[in-house]
Amino acid sequence: MKKILLLTCMLLLTIGSTAGKDKSKDPVHIVSTRMDVFYFKVDKAFLGAQLEIYSAEGVQLHSEKITRRKVLIDFYYEDAGKFIICFTKEGVKREFNFIKDKPCLEARNAGPSIKIEQGV
Repeated sequence: MKKILLLTCMLLLTIGSTAGKDKSKDPVHIVSTRMDVFYFKVDKAFLGAQLEIYSAEGVQLHSEKITRRKVLIDFYYEDAGKFIICFTKEGVKREFNFIKDKPCLEARNAGPSIKIEQGV
């Protein structure tokens, strides 16, 4: 009787330990989307992915290669609106929508209005 109970427990432990490995992990994890900032973290396997930012009309605003795991996109100087953030690597594509509600209250000199910092 003890052998049957022991074998049953071992079988349940084996099934339970392999069940979690079948779940696919999302390579991009959103950390925060507050205060005109989109802050995310990518898995190590997703380093080298292409980051592209589009306006709601489909115009590409920025393109950059992901070289660090933690990346912050600052939309503060951009006009209010909807943005589409795309990550692409080896056929895997993830898209996120970011909506900026309030317009920028400061005037900014000519230059990029979307600031991206990697490794923060």
